[in-house]
Formats: sequence, structure tokens, C-alpha cells
Amino acid sequence: MAQSAEQSTRTPSKVADDAPTSRARLVTYFLIWKVALLLVACASPGPGYDTSTQLFFAQNNAEPSASSPGLLAQVLQHVAIKLTRWDAIYFTSASINGLVYEQQWAFSPTFARITSLLAGAFPSSLCTSTTCHALSAILISHVSHLLAVLVLHSLVLSIRPFTSNPGRAHRIAFTTACLHILSLGGLFLSSAYGESTFAFLNFSGMLAYALASPTNNTKTGITSILYILLSGTFFALATLIRSNGLFSGLILLWDALTLSTSLLSSPSSYLTRISQLATTILSGTLIALAYTLPQYFAYLEFCSKVPPTELRPWCTNTLPSIYSFVQSHYWNVGLFRYWTLSNLPLFLLASPMLLLLTATALTCCEDPYSASSTTEARNQPDPFRTPDAEDSRDRYKSLMRRFAAPQLLLVALAITTFHVQIVNRIASGYPVVYLMVAIVMEGGGGAGEERMGWLGRKRVVEWVVRVGTVYAVVQGGLYASFMPPA
Repeated sequence: MAQSAEQSTRTPSKVADDAPTSRARLVTYFLIWKVALLLVACASPGPGYDTSTQLFFAQNNAEPSASSPGLLAQVLQHVAIKLTRWDAIYFTSASINGLVYEQQWAFSPTFARITSLLAGAFPSSLCTSTTCHALSAILISHVSHLLAVLVLHSLVLSIRPFTSNPGRAHRIAFTTACLHILSLGGLFLSSAYGESTFAFLNFSGMLAYALASPTNNTKTGITSILYILLSGTFFALATLIRSNGLFSGLILLWDALTLSTSLLSSPSSYLTRISQLATTILSGTLIALAYTLPQYFAYLEFCSKVPPTELRPWCTNTLPSIYSFVQSHYWNVGLFRYWTLSNLPLFLLASPMLLLLTATALTCCEDPYSASSTTEARNQPDPFRTPDAEDSRDRYKSLMRRFAAPQLLLVALAITTFHVQIVNRIASGYPVVYLMVAIVMEGGGGAGEERMGWLGRKRVVEWVVRVGTVYAVVQGGLYASFMPPA
């Protein structure tokens, strides 16, 4: 699998240029990779230094069973135990019992509700209650990751960033999707975490946004309006799964500011631009509501039904956000709080991904058509460089600037505020880094690759992919043994 993405760029005649065949290959590679990770997890030693999972399953499966479980039930329980580590315990507990404790509000109530509903579909003979809830979350994560891979493939094809040559476009889209299969998120994308579901929804929002823009800054007609609304809906759903879905609101904010400026500077097409601006604002409002409504429901539960003397500290804040409070109070999340000497290894662990995220975001808008390293060759007539291709290039730059903005914000907050090591898994929801690495692996020069410096060299990037694949496997074994990093 580590070489599958590379081979897709070396044998163009063997890599299908039609989307259906490429997607079939992606499904095959996805299944191979997931089976490999599950085997690593199941073979890892346990229970590890932390017995939280064993205690959690024992406590919630205390009811006596009328018969001993069959082989399949035992295998499924073993898989569920190995994949229910770290935050997955919180997600599974919320799925079983709802949000009982204050700190559980740091984890998506929406994701817990979905897994709880799906858990009821498992037959009782196949799994106990806790195992069923854990398996439902694991199933959702696997399906979501597969959908994220397929949507990412479609997203790359939709923005057509490289050339009007369809063969090259399909190869880069295929490589991009393969890279997401091999994501550094590893087993986190298979467990009871929201990362896979977030990636699927965030990619879907970006795909809808790209489809709303047939040409640069031209979003007219009912179809484009509906796509923008669909984009905002997907971003809102992503925000319900992970709060960093708010970052994707920057894409719509960018449009709102651009449209507002154009209205002031040029009154022509006034009604059209007003409708575009109204649609963009409505879509952004959906994202804001997705973040604020859970906070409101938490306020009703913890702050409106208790006497003033028993109010939690966050209830009296100017902006009473339970999410911000529990992150700060229970996990010490805050500006520069993670900047301690003991956390230096975690910064080093995250530094390769931080460098990739930064370099790809800052250079993704460079000319993707430059296919030769010499100025003379670049100035030669290009049969693919038609007026339509020029429009496609301008559209690509417009889209990539917007898609890069949330990625840069993620880097800034990961360095200054987050638990920095989680960037290795939450970066799985941001497509620019995968696309730019795929373009470098595909080769063909380009100013973007040149400005990336040594990270823009094909051989370096191929080694990054190899090392990242090994890391994902090792991390899977550590995760299943309840060992850091988490």
C-alpha cells in the first residue's frame, strides 16, 4: 500500500483514467489497508498500562448472559475493546448513557446520538450493549472514511487544477485519494472518533462549494445558490461532529467580504450579487448555529435548572460556552498552555505534519500548469493552454485560496492552543495537503513545487509518504495497547 500512490504516477497507462474504475481501485486499497490496521490492533498486547477500557466494558456489561458468546461475538468484542481507547471511551459512554457529566460535552453529542441509534440495529446475540455501541461507532468511522476518500477523489476532479489533459487529472485525483487512505490518522479513523465523519462532511462541503463555481467568481443561477446552501449545510454538520468545522466558515466569510466589496465598488448586477451575498450569509449562519445550539442546550441543562449558589463557573460568563470551559478546565487547553518542556517531544512529533500543512497551504495557488523546469520551455506554445484552460486555472486558484485558509488557521491554533499532537489526526479533514503532495508525486514542475523548497522534491515527498505509512501502522499498535500518542 505504501507504494500504491507512487505507482499511480509511474504507470499512467495502467491507472484507469475513468472515475468508476479508479473508485473501484480505491475501495480495494481501502479495504486492504483497514484489514491490515485491524490485524495490527487485534495482535497488539493488552490490556496495557491503562485498564479503563476493561473496567468500562465490565461495568456496562454487568448483566449476566444466558449463554456463552459464540466465536464471532468474541471476535467482535475483542475488536471493540482494542479500538475503544482514549477519547473513544467518552464517545461510547455518551452513546450508551447520554451526556451525564459536564466534561462529556467536549465530545460531539451528535456523533454519540447517531452511534446510539445504530447500536439498536445490532442483534443482542451478536454483542452485548457496550460492545454494540462501540461497534456502531467503529462501523460509522469506517464507512465515513471510505466516503471521505471517494468524495476527495471527486473534489480533486471538480477543481481541475493541473491541465486539461484528463489522464493527468485522474491520476492526481487517484493519488490524492490514496494518500488519504494512508492518512497519519491511522487507527483513529477506524475507531469511535469523529475524525472520519468530519472529513467526509468537510470534503462534501468543499465539493458542493466547488460545484457552485463553474468559473472564477461566477456563482449565478438557482443551481449555484443551491450548491452554496448545500455547502453550508455540510460544513454545519461537520461542525456538529468536530468544533473545528467552524474553520470552514472562513471560505464563506471570504466570499461575503468579496461580494460586499464588489457591491460597493461596482453597482452593476446589483440584484444578482445581493442574492449571492444573502445565500452566502445564510450558509455561514448555518455553521454558526451548528456550534452555538449545543452550547445553548448545555446552558439549559446546567444553568437554568439549578439555584444560583450551585451554578457552574461558566454559567455566569459573558459568553457561557460549556465547550470552552471543559477544554480549559479538564484538559488545560488554552493559549500557550501547552508550551512546556515536557511537551517538547509532542511538538517534535507533530512538526512534520505542521510543516506539510503550512508549506502546501502557502504554495497551493502557484501556477499548476508549468510543466517544465526551464523558462524557455514554459514559454513554448502549449496545446492544452486554451482560453478554457486559463479560466480553469483562475478558478483553481480562487478555490484553493479559500480551501487553504482553514488549514492555515488549524496550524496556527495547533501550535499556540491545542494539544499539538492531535494535528496528525485532525489534518485528515483538510484536502489541500493531500492534493499538493499528490501533485509533487505526479511530477511536472510548477512554481508551487519550487516554492515548497525541499518539500517540493518528488523523492523527499515519496519518503515522507513511506515514513507516514510506517507511523500509521506503529501508531495503530500503540493505540490498541492504550499507549500514547493520542
